[in-house]
Amino acid sequence: MDEPSPFGRAKTRWWWAALGTIAVVALAWRVGYTLATHGDDSRLFDEGDAFVYSALAHESADGRWFEDPFGGSHVAEHPPLTVVALLPASAAFDGSVLAQRLTMSVIGALAVGMIGLVGRAVAGPAAGLGAAGFATANPNLWINDALVMSESLAALVVGIVLLFAVRLWRDGEPSGRMVIGFGAACGLAMLCRAELGLFLPFVVAPALGWRRWRGIALAAGAAAVVVLPWSAWSTIELDRPVLMSTNDTTTLLGANCHDTYFDGNVGTWSLFCVTRSQRAGESTADAIHYVRTHLGRLPLVVVAREGRTFGFWRPGDQVRSNVYEGRPGWASWAGYVAFWLLLPVTLAGAVALRRRKDGPLFPFVACAVIVVVVSGAFYGLPRFRLPLDVATCVLAAYATCAAYASFSRRATASSITS
Repeated sequence: MDEPSPFGRAKTRWWWAALGTIAVVALAWRVGYTLATHGDDSRLFDEGDAFVYSALAHESADGRWFEDPFGGSHVAEHPPLTVVALLPASAAFDGSVLAQRLTMSVIGALAVGMIGLVGRAVAGPAAGLGAAGFATANPNLWINDALVMSESLAALVVGIVLLFAVRLWRDGEPSGRMVIGFGAACGLAMLCRAELGLFLPFVVAPALGWRRWRGIALAAGAAAVVVLPWSAWSTIELDRPVLMSTNDTTTLLGANCHDTYFDGNVGTWSLFCVTRSQRAGESTADAIHYVRTHLGRLPLVVVAREGRTFGFWRPGDQVRSNVYEGRPGWASWAGYVAFWLLLPVTLAGAVALRRRKDGPLFPFVACAVIVVVVSGAFYGLPRFRLPLDVATCVLAAYATCAAYASFSRRATASSITS
């Protein structure tokens, strides 16, 4: 936010030009990375969920909205926003996988710009450009921008939610329109990745104040309005209740079985457990039963899940998981190193923000809490850390700006006294 001055507009134009330049650099890097690593790769069977997103986007572009390309029935295995984002490229380029990959590169660059806006809302223009710079360079963000998956879009919508949270905190007495927009942003996040629905309890209530029940209800209602069309349509088509997706059963079954509680795969997810359970006619209740009968093992499993997400438990295994989903091994190791290098800077930024009170800390803490909750409840993967990776860029930029300001003050004081 620019200081009041007769040159305010010029400063604003300069800042937007600088942010645009950073976003263009981010886009160029992401497009180059995509072309270099996946330019001639149109096979998605070996990239996990990417095949589902790509196929559904192609079917939807042909007018068969969210239809299984093999069975023709409605599919709600994932929330719909990623498929919707892929629709323009799928329609214009006849389902080209490269066009879908480049769509994610563009979305990744937009996420860089959004993260810059969050940093600016927290601590001013310099922090905004710093946050965008960290987001441009952070491998944990650009590593996803060549894949036909939901992470690139999730980074963008997480940035939108954080921006609303900071502005609501600054307003003090936010308007009803702002509250509705905040709730709608949370609903949009849920339509991208179901677990981002945790932004509602972890961010909305603190942003509005725990006693402002009307505002909280208004935000929750706005989120429900955004989510309801997808939920109602899927419920009718599948003849079963669907909130966001239908993969809750498979997620729980694959995360809670012998393969993921014992041996070297502890804390992971197993497709073999799902196929065996489905053949045996088992369900979510069986996964819960497995947890209850192995409670003594659960603490170790939870630690392993968190460790696989945060990188302190068998990082080599997690790099292999990344490679399985289409992320190059070198980029995965770069992300691992970058996270640990940025972690102390991020913590310093959180401490400084808490002490200086330039902006709210709770939205960024909420990002970390969401990652911990999701990993502990289900299983561990580096890409589950994405909300925290977004928050890291902002807090690291704040720490850098705060350190520079402190150094400048000391240097000025020293020159005066000398």
